[in-house]
Amino acid sequence: MLSGLSSTKSLNFCQTPPAQSTMSITIYHNPSCGTSRNTLDAIRQRGEEPEVIEYLKTPFSRERLVELIAAMGIPVRDVLRKKGTPYDELGLDDPKWTDDQFDTNVWPTKKN
Repeated sequence: MLSGLSSTKSLNFCQTPPAQSTMSITIYHNPSCGTSRNTLDAIRQRGEEPEVIEYLKTPFSRERLVELIAAMGIPVRDVLRKKGTPYDELGLDDPKWTDDQFDTNVWPTKKN
């Protein structure tokens, strides 16, 4: 149900990094997702080789997921995939769901 944390919402890969960048790139990748594949291709076309974590094979810990979303500075709802998921059926757009409730009740993560 995650919308691919590889999206350009978290990092803008179109900007040229500083000449002597020490930035490392990690992509949480779903090979079945076109957006994720395109993002990975764009990174590699820039001459970078990111750390690739296939999040469906290696699920996030709840703590890591919360940490990543906080680092992006966006609401939890913004990283949920809506298309092709039970998002609408479960009423996840209902404002009654707080970020904390998503964290404890919705995320399909491995047990810590």
